[in-house]
Amino acid sequence: MLRRLASSLRPAQARGLMRFERTLTAEDLNKKYGIGAVNMDYTDLYSKHLQLVTIKDEMEAKLAPDAFIAPCATLAGNVEVWDYASVWYGSVLRGDNRLVRIGAYTNIQDRCVITEAPRPLRADHDGSTIVGHYCTVGHGAHLHACTVEEESHIGMGCVLMEGSYVERQSMLGACSVLLPNQRVPAGQLWVGNPAKYVRDLTDSEKLRIVESAEHYHQVAKEHMDEFFLPVPMGAVREAQEAGYKIGFQT
Repeated sequence: MLRRLASSLRPAQARGLMRFERTLTAEDLNKKYGIGAVNMDYTDLYSKHLQLVTIKDEMEAKLAPDAFIAPCATLAGNVEVWDYASVWYGSVLRGDNRLVRIGAYTNIQDRCVITEAPRPLRADHDGSTIVGHYCTVGHGAHLHACTVEEESHIGMGCVLMEGSYVERQSMLGACSVLLPNQRVPAGQLWVGNPAKYVRDLTDSEKLRIVESAEHYHQVAKEHMDEFFLPVPMGAVREAQEAGYKIGFQT
C-alpha cells in the first residue's frame, strides 16, 4: 500500500515514505540492531521493572521473608530489609558501595530515596545508611549516608544529608533538612531548613511512633496479600519451577 501511495507523490516525498516503510519492518530492525520478531523475548527480565538489582555480580538485597517490598519499589546492591519492615511504592534504596539497612518493623513510605556514600566519611563512619527498628520514614524523604536510631519519626519530604544523625525516640518535622554531620539528640523534636530544636517529645508522642510502625506493619500485610496468587495452583508451580517470578515477587 505504501508503495502504491509513493508512486503518486513527488520523488523527494516518495523517497521519504519508502525510508519510513523500511524502518517499520521487523526484518530490517533485526538485521541491523539484533532485535525484532525473530529474537524478541518478552519474558526477558529487562523488558519490565526490576525490583531487585544485583550490583557487581555480588552485591544484592537481603530481605526477611516477612518484609513487604512494593512491586514498583527498587532495591539495588547492598540493601538489608529486616523482619516485618516495609518499603512502599516508588521508593528506591541503593547500596552501590556501602550498606543500606532498614530495621525491623520500620516503614519506608512512598517515593523515598535512600542512598549511601561512595567512600567513608570519616574514621568512625564508613558511609553506610542505617535506619533502626520501629521507625517511620515519611513520603518523599531523602536519606543519604546517615543514621536514624530506633523508634524515630522522619517526616514527609525531609532531607538527611551525609553524616547526619538522629538519636532514638526523636522526630524530624515534615520538609526539614539535616545538614551534613548535624545531630538530633534523643527524645527531641526538630523542625526547619536547616532543622533546629523545638522541644522535647512527650511520652505519649514517643509511644505513638512505635504504634505507627506497628500500624504500617499491619497495613503492609494486607498489601502483601494482594500480590500473592492463591495456592496451590498447578500453573503457578510450573511457572516457578521454570524460573519465572510470580505475583508479588516480579
